[in-house]
Amino acid sequence: MVAGGALLTAAIGGAGQKKAEKKPPIQQVQTATQPAVSVNRIPQQAVDTIISFEQCHLKGYRCPSGVPTIGYGNTHYSTGKPVKESDTITKEQAKKEFGYHLDKKVLPKVEKIEGWNDMNDNQRSALISFAYNAGENFYGHKNYQTITKALKEKRWNDVPAAMKLYNKGGGKVLPGLVRRRDVESTLWSTPIEKK
Repeated sequence: MVAGGALLTAAIGGAGQKKAEKKPPIQQVQTATQPAVSVNRIPQQAVDTIISFEQCHLKGYRCPSGVPTIGYGNTHYSTGKPVKESDTITKEQAKKEFGYHLDKKVLPKVEKIEGWNDMNDNQRSALISFAYNAGENFYGHKNYQTITKALKEKRWNDVPAAMKLYNKGGGKVLPGLVRRRDVESTLWSTPIEKK
C-alpha cells in the first residue's frame, strides 16, 4: 500500500506505527521508488490517497455499504460487468482496473466541474479521491447538493466542510469514511509549496 507521506500520517494519527528504535545513524541513500499504481494525468497524491483507503482485495467482498467490490474498491470492471463476491483477480488486473477507472471514468467527470482549471493539484487530488469513493457522477446529483453548490460557486473554503458531510454507507456513519473525508479535506486545504 502506498502512503501519502506526512499529510496522511498526520491526518490518520499514525495508527499502527511502531515506536522508533534507537539505532546508530546510517547514511541515507536517496532512491526513486516506483509507486504501487501510477496513472498519467492524475496527481500522484490523488493515487496515494485513494490507495491508502482502498486496500487491494484480490477476491470479491461486500464493502461496508453492501456492494460487491474487488481490487482497489472497484464495483464494476472496465468491461462494464459488475463485480461478484465470487470473483478473483490478480494484482496486475487490480492495478489495470484501478487505472482504467481513474483515467476513463473519474477524471473525465471531475475535469468538467466548474473551476477545475482554477484548482491547485492538492484540491484536484482531494476531489479525485472523493469522486473515486462517492462515485464519479456525484457532481450535480441530488444527494450531493452541498458539495455541488460549493464547487459550482467556487466557494473553495466551504468545500472541506461539504466533503465531511458525506461519511455514511448503508445509512450509518462509517469511521473509515470519517477518516477519509478528514484526509481529503485536509489535502484540499493544504497550499502548494512554491519551489
